[in-house]
Parts: sequence; C-alpha cells; structure tokens
Amino acid sequence: MTVRDGSPHFNKLYCNQTCADSTLDDTCLFCVCENDVVSGKVTDISGAPLKDVNIYRAENPLAVIATTDSSGYYEIHDVCVNGADLLFVKEKFITATKTTSSSRRKRQALGRLVSMRVTLERLEPLVMSEHPQNKVRYRGQSVTFCCTAKGKPAPSYYEWFKDDVILDDTIYGYNNTLTLSDLKDEDGGRYKCRANGQGGSQYSQTALLKVLGMNSEFANH
Repeated sequence: MTVRDGSPHFNKLYCNQTCADSTLDDTCLFCVCENDVVSGKVTDISGAPLKDVNIYRAENPLAVIATTDSSGYYEIHDVCVNGADLLFVKEKFITATKTTSSSRRKRQALGRLVSMRVTLERLEPLVMSEHPQNKVRYRGQSVTFCCTAKGKPAPSYYEWFKDDVILDDTIYGYNNTLTLSDLKDEDGGRYKCRANGQGGSQYSQTALLKVLGMNSEFANH
C-alpha cells in the first residue's frame, strides 16, 4: 500500500464506492470528474477577501487541493460540479463545509464549470459561562453537576473529570451535565468539566462533592 497526497491506496476490488458519470479515485474515497472545474471566491462576513484559505475534499481532510490567492479566489480541477463536499479552512475562522451544485454550472469547451462563493465567520474562543457548584448529599442520593461554555461555533462535546481523572462517557452518559446516582462514600471528590470544539478547549472551575452518612447533618443543597 502506497500513499499519495496523504491518502492510502486500496485495491478497487475491495472497494464498495461507486461513481456515476465519473471515475473512482485510487484511494477509494471520492469520485473524480475529469475536466470539471469548481471556482469562486472566499470572503469574511464583511465581504473582505480571504487569502490562504486551504480547501480540502471532505473525504480526505489531510490533502490540500487548492488555496485562495490574495484576492480570495480559488480554482479546483477534476472536482465534480455536483455533489462534491469541500472543506474551507483558515486559522481563526470557522471551517465551512460546502457541497457543489450543478444548478449553477456552466459548460466550457472540455467539461463543466461551477462557481461557488463562500463566506467564513471568525472563531470566538470558548468561554465557560456556567460552572459546577459544590454539593453535599447523603449516601444513596443522586447529584447533578452542570457546566456551559459559549463560543462560535458552540462546543462540540464535553468531558467530565473526578479528581483530575477523566470519567468514561460510555458509563456515565454525560453531556454538559453529569448525574451520579446511588451515591457512595467513594463518589466524594473534586469534579470539573472541559468543553471542546473548533475554538479550543476550556475547563470549568472545580466543584466539591461531599457524601454524608445518614446520621450526618445536611449542610448544603
């Protein structure tokens, strides 16, 4: 198996991918439409052109297939003008996913041409807007911790930690809330969350959980 443009090659005999009116690439990841051209311009929300925007096929986000010039223009050859998913990536901007559409295509001498304008929004780093609070519970009770982060784009997922050790999501089934049931003494400890997304990662403050025996005075809610 060899590598080209960051993608492994596969024997097409073992590939289930099919392409209508196009050719399957050697990587078995996407279709190639020879002589098709996708072109356009990338700007920010104010309309200012963005240079050095890297463009990838969604099926192969490791291989750059085009980059915008100083005026924000790009041109991609052999990408199908209908149904090809493209990623537009620039540092400090939200990645955009666009699908080529034949409704905007034009005929040229050797193939088809489609023009596609793309607008990128600036990233807003994640900021924790809600932190988990200290809790006191009796053995056998339940407790829920909450955290919320804001940014652009919003967090894609959350993680929870107890005493700085990550909790298994497949066991606890958490998102931005963590619920513990039938509490035991060993559940006591320090809990915090981490929000993750394109805008980076952000930890919450730490909350303390105390688990009391039934004869203890309940001192918090």
